[in-house]
Amino acid sequence: MKSTGTGVVSEIHAISEKGGQVEDTDKDGVDELSSCFRREDLRQLFSSITGRDTVSVSIEGHLTNGALVEGTLALVVVGTGGPLSAALSPNPLNPRAMLSFVTPRDGSARVELYDVGGRRIRTLIGGEHMAAGYHEVAIDGRNESGERLASGVYFYRIEAAGEVARGRFAILK
Repeated sequence: MKSTGTGVVSEIHAISEKGGQVEDTDKDGVDELSSCFRREDLRQLFSSITGRDTVSVSIEGHLTNGALVEGTLALVVVGTGGPLSAALSPNPLNPRAMLSFVTPRDGSARVELYDVGGRRIRTLIGGEHMAAGYHEVAIDGRNESGERLASGVYFYRIEAAGEVARGRFAILK
């Protein structure tokens, strides 16, 4: 993967131990190849991005006959600096997802989940001190009592270093 001007490196390589599966996943007659990249490599590739931004990247690889194949795509990147920002993946979740967020500076953090009626259903992080930077917390589709949440729309609220980020997600079963 290549992206010029977005970080301290302009190119990273896929993890050879993961991915590499060639199959026609969308049944359109064209085989797709999945690739995985190390989180730390992605952070270096996009280290200059602040807040949430859409960047263009190129993906390059070689076919078994040695021919080069390449393409470009747009990625939404949540970077450091700027305001508190967050992303949840996958969304909708079934039954798990990872909530990733970037805090602009050191401070206490709270991460809470709410139902559509605005009732707090779970506290994932309850005011712990966190350093500035990337953080992740798992959402397992359960409430504070450990009961599975019903299919539907839910909301997350992150408060860190005096800033607030909000978002919504769906649970599908």
